[in-house]
Amino acid sequence: MPRQKALHLVSEAPIPGIDLKGFCQTPNIMLVKAMRAKFTSADWCLWAYLQAVDPYGDRMQDLPTPKEIGEAVGLSERQIKRSLSNLEEAGVYSYEVVKLRGQNVAGALAKELCKKKREKKTPDQSKMTDLSQTDRFVQDETDLSQTDRFVQDETDLSSDIYKDRARDQTYLDFIQTLSDNERESFEKFVRKNWKEEIRSIRAFLSDKEYLEEWYSKFLASSDGREAKKQAIAVQYDWDSDPRLLDWLYKAYYEGYLWTQSDEVEREQRTAFFFWAQETNAYAGRVADEPA
Repeated sequence: MPRQKALHLVSEAPIPGIDLKGFCQTPNIMLVKAMRAKFTSADWCLWAYLQAVDPYGDRMQDLPTPKEIGEAVGLSERQIKRSLSNLEEAGVYSYEVVKLRGQNVAGALAKELCKKKREKKTPDQSKMTDLSQTDRFVQDETDLSQTDRFVQDETDLSSDIYKDRARDQTYLDFIQTLSDNERESFEKFVRKNWKEEIRSIRAFLSDKEYLEEWYSKFLASSDGREAKKQAIAVQYDWDSDPRLLDWLYKAYYEGYLWTQSDEVEREQRTAFFFWAQETNAYAGRVADEPA
């Protein structure tokens, strides 16, 4: 069995996407899963990186390519792909491929063959007969007649552009009322539930009534309720709440489980927990967190 290649990283060197002042928490049950899966050193390294760039795990994150991740943590692209599969199989991480690239090899070959065929043409075959003076005059007159048509087409195009801008403004005005997290969750909800490719979310939701219909569906869903809860959590003035310091310590040291330990205060604690995470409210208030 070949020996594993040792990882070579510069001590305390910054890694793209990782905030050195941040932190992440891992429940013991997940650590047990990892140990039972007999992770390799590459698996542990990748898992640590993924937890550092996404400590909350509340939604799918846009990640660098396997090659870029490998360069950041000192692994090969093949090791990254293999370890990603191991992490998902163990149940400690989930990922999806949202972009597919490919090349039409047959089309590329056809293009190359056409190019070679054109290069083999004789000079006599490639020559074009000069137009007579009469033909040239007729041609010039035809070109002039096309001018008016071009101006008309350009006018129609400008009209369409202004219509598109007006439709886009409906959606742009709407998203100004949402937080970044709400907007991201709403757009993801629409794309997921339409189940067909939506090239432009602005164009798809350009009609005001149609937009309001989709937003009502979103608010009635579990994703919508969660997004709205997080938005309310950030908007509330927690700095003036008398429970601030006590709850900060509990949220920091006990983690998300603390939010679920009291049924009466569950929603308030969850809102507070998200606010503390989003604003890094621990800084300067909790002993282990620097200002």
